[in-house]
Amino acid sequence: MPDLHPNAKPGQAYKGLSVKEWDSVIEHGRLVKRPAGTTIAREGEADRSVIAIKAGQLDVVLHSKTGASMTVGSRWPGQLVGEMAALDGEPRSASIVAMTDVELVMMSKDGFLAVLEKNPAMAIDLLIQASLRLRDITKRHAGRSNSLSTRIATRLTQFAEGSGTNKLNLTQDELASWVDATRESTSKELKILRDAKIVKTARGSITVLDLERLRALANGV
Repeated sequence: MPDLHPNAKPGQAYKGLSVKEWDSVIEHGRLVKRPAGTTIAREGEADRSVIAIKAGQLDVVLHSKTGASMTVGSRWPGQLVGEMAALDGEPRSASIVAMTDVELVMMSKDGFLAVLEKNPAMAIDLLIQASLRLRDITKRHAGRSNSLSTRIATRLTQFAEGSGTNKLNLTQDELASWVDATRESTSKELKILRDAKIVKTARGSITVLDLERLRALANGV
């Protein structure tokens, strides 16, 4: 059996999964390696596999109606990705992309359910995560009634925090699509943020200069 937790002691959590949980994952999955840039799963697919990360980084990527893509989260060794599609049977809600060379353990839906049966605490953790995601979705839907400035601040904060970088490869047209607004109104709001030295815009990119102030605007402060 591959040693996925060389520094862990019995019963000790290792980057998200305990030794016992890792052993179950290995038993019911298969180890694969993929190079950086590989799309592991695509938004809208009916794939039900669940992914456990042994090494490397996976990013969760959303696509807008105009085709723009944006990273909204990252996953690291010891974490699971794609479990919701296995549990609810719905198509993938986002794409999963390898940002580095990765080593993954791929589980079928049946294999994943077998892991959960052997590890009830793991199922509870997933339930908590699902609850947190639901709260986040609820807040986003409520945010549709917020002012455009708040929606822009919220989206830019989400993208900066999710991608781990303040320089976003995002055009003003794409941002307008993400916040359900016209390009003209979006540009006016960005000018206010530029004048306040909260963001800087360039051709094809928006750089967040002051994430704390942007986050405060997103929270209505």
